[in-house]
Amino acid sequence: MEVKTFKAPSMRQALDLVKRELGREAVILHTKTLTEGGLLGFGGHDVVEITASRDVNIVDDVPTTPYVRRQYDNALRAARDVTTRRNELVAKEQTATIVEDIREVKTLIELLSSDIAEAGFPPRLSKYYLRLVERGVERTLAQKLLRAVYDRADKPVLEDETRVTELLCAEIEQRVETTGAIRKSPRRKKAHVVGLVGPTGVGKTTSIAKLASNYSMTERKRVALITADTYRIAATEQLKVYADIMRLPLDVVFSPADMKKAIRKRATADYIFIDTAGGSQFNEEYLRELKNYMDAARPDETHLVLSATTQLDDLLTVIERFEILQPTCYLFSKLDETLRHGAILTAPDRVKQPLSYFSTGQSVPDDIELATAQKISGLLTEERD
Repeated sequence: MEVKTFKAPSMRQALDLVKRELGREAVILHTKTLTEGGLLGFGGHDVVEITASRDVNIVDDVPTTPYVRRQYDNALRAARDVTTRRNELVAKEQTATIVEDIREVKTLIELLSSDIAEAGFPPRLSKYYLRLVERGVERTLAQKLLRAVYDRADKPVLEDETRVTELLCAEIEQRVETTGAIRKSPRRKKAHVVGLVGPTGVGKTTSIAKLASNYSMTERKRVALITADTYRIAATEQLKVYADIMRLPLDVVFSPADMKKAIRKRATADYIFIDTAGGSQFNEEYLRELKNYMDAARPDETHLVLSATTQLDDLLTVIERFEILQPTCYLFSKLDETLRHGAILTAPDRVKQPLSYFSTGQSVPDDIELATAQKISGLLTEERD
């Protein structure tokens, strides 16, 4: 069976190529749409690819008796008729899909072109804008960043990709505020109390273990642990395992009164890290109860733990709802589980709150690092394979 592959800008043109070379009786075996060219998924063009054959070899030896031969010919014509109708339907559906995809791409290009024109920077900076948007930076913020780059650079600089990237990184870093490491005042006698709060599943317990390990084992500080996460037995057991390995005291509290007692009990430690129960940002009863615990603890720092995988709108809702706990900074977890890190820049920029730490995995104590402006600018501007 002779099989050939044809490519053309449209389904109709591809079918014309098939008919021209293989004839009208050709059988289409496979069709698909490819995107060629373009930058970062934009500006490419669609190509239709068709794999076809002159015929279909149903059997190797065609029967020769008149009756069987007629039956065979009828079955073959029926099979070709079905194949033709199927191919026509597929071609029609493919064409509709292509038209819809082209319409969506055209709309997106028009939208982004409008953004670029509105922001007032030249088209040569458009690829940097597209990169920021593709990585999750809010479009308005991306416009401001590129407009600032354009205002600071003269024409020769704009032709130099390295210099443009450097200027863009500088603009991003100017918008990032960080807290630096958790530090107890040398004049303070009582323990420095650090609370971690946040919705379910963002990695509070693991982050507590990482921080406690660094301060107890690396910095040789006296560290105590308190957990108010009594809703999940597994969470308490997990932190207990970490505490036993690091030989740190762990208190489990069941009420705000218990929290006060535990804080007083561990007052001679250098640092007290408090783990809390996770819950939905829409559960007002949970938030009020958590506030009672934190009011009893009176932490020196409250880190709101946020997942880098959360979409910006949802992230802003979490931040708004957890404001009742008066967090002093944000700790972003799961940086290794997404390629869209724009929300890490956009959300704090919206609410003007500093960043404390970045968590990137499950390994204790390794997978945590201080949040830095340079880390964020790198995530948002570095080229990827």
